[in-house]
Amino acid sequence: MIANEIRREIVENSLVSCGTDLPWQQFFQKKKLTVGFMGGSVTEGYAQYQIYQEAYPQMFIQGLKAQGYDTELVCCAAAGMDTLQGNMLSQREIIDKKPDLVFLEYAINETTLRHSVLSFESLLRKLLHGDQPPIVCILIVRSKAGYSCESFMRPIAEHYGLPCVSLPSGISAPLEDGRLVWEEYGDAESHPTPDGHHLLAECLLHMVEKARECKDFKPFVMPEPWLDAPFEQMQWLSVGEIEGLHTNFSVEPREKAYYPTIWKGTAPDGEWVLEIEAKAIVLMFEAHRIPGYGSAKVLVDGKEVSHPWMNQSIIHGNSIYGWGNAMPLVILDEDTSRPHRVTLNVVEQNFYLYGVGIVR
Repeated sequence: MIANEIRREIVENSLVSCGTDLPWQQFFQKKKLTVGFMGGSVTEGYAQYQIYQEAYPQMFIQGLKAQGYDTELVCCAAAGMDTLQGNMLSQREIIDKKPDLVFLEYAINETTLRHSVLSFESLLRKLLHGDQPPIVCILIVRSKAGYSCESFMRPIAEHYGLPCVSLPSGISAPLEDGRLVWEEYGDAESHPTPDGHHLLAECLLHMVEKARECKDFKPFVMPEPWLDAPFEQMQWLSVGEIEGLHTNFSVEPREKAYYPTIWKGTAPDGEWVLEIEAKAIVLMFEAHRIPGYGSAKVLVDGKEVSHPWMNQSIIHGNSIYGWGNAMPLVILDEDTSRPHRVTLNVVEQNFYLYGVGIVR
C-alpha cells in the first residue's frame, strides 16, 4: 500500500500542465460528460494474467460521478495496442461517441523512434480535428525499468497546448530515494496493482481539479505538426467494407470486441488481392505463438515490401511474442495517392487478417 504522504507527493508532482486556452469552464458546466480512454494494457486493466474490472479509467469516472456529473466511459484499449492501431479504431470507438475529454496512454507501447512519433502525432491530430474537438490529455506512464516515451510526448503536449500528466515526474523521486518500492505500484513489467490504478486515477482527478482554475480560452487553432502526421486521415476497412477485393480467404467470426470478423487464408493456395487508390496502406494481422499460425508473402504493385519486421517480404503470424494480438504493419507510405495492387499469398499454415488501414 502506498503511504498517503507519498501518494499526495506523487499526485501533485505528476501534473505537468492543464493545457492552455482550453474550454475547461464549458466542460465543468455540462451535466453529462463523455470521457474517452485510449491506450494499451495499463488502460485495459491487465495485470498478472487477469483484467481488473475496476482499473484507473473506471476509478476516474467514479470520481467524476462522486462530484455530481453524469459520466459515460468509452474506452479503446488492449494489451499491445499502439497508436497506429488506436488510430484505425478511433473513429468508430471514440470520435463517433463525441467525447468531451480523451486520455491517451501510449508511453510504454511505443518506441522513441521516428515512426512512433509520426504515428502518435497522427492519432492526436485526428482527435483534435472537428468544430468542437475534445480536450485531449496525454498520460505518460513508465515501466519498472524506467522506460517511457516522455521524451517526445511531453514536448508534443506543450506544442499543442494540451494537458499532460506524467507518472515518471511524480514517482521517480520516491523510488530513487527508497521511500517507495515499485511493487507497491506495479508488477515486474509496467502494469499497476489495484493501488497503482487508484494512484493513476487520483493523478488525473487532480489535473481536472486544477483545471477548474483555468478561466480564459480561445477557439482551438490546429498548429503545424510538431514533426509530421502522415496517418492523420487513416480509415479502417474490415471484412465486408472493402471494394476492389478478390480473395479465396474464408471469413471467420471472433469474440474480440474490436475485430468481430476476420479473414483466414490457408497455404498453399490462399490469396488476397486488393486494388485500391491510396498513399498509405497498413495491414492489421494476428500474431500468436501457438501452432497453426503461419506466414504470408506481401507484394505491392508486384514488388516485394521492405520492412524491418519482414524477410523477403514475408509477414510472420507465428511469433514467440504473440498471444493472439493485433499487429499493424505499414506496407506503403507515399506522398501522393495513386492506384495500387496489394497481394497476399499464404506460404505456411494459416494467416489471419483483421483488416486494412487506408490513407487516400
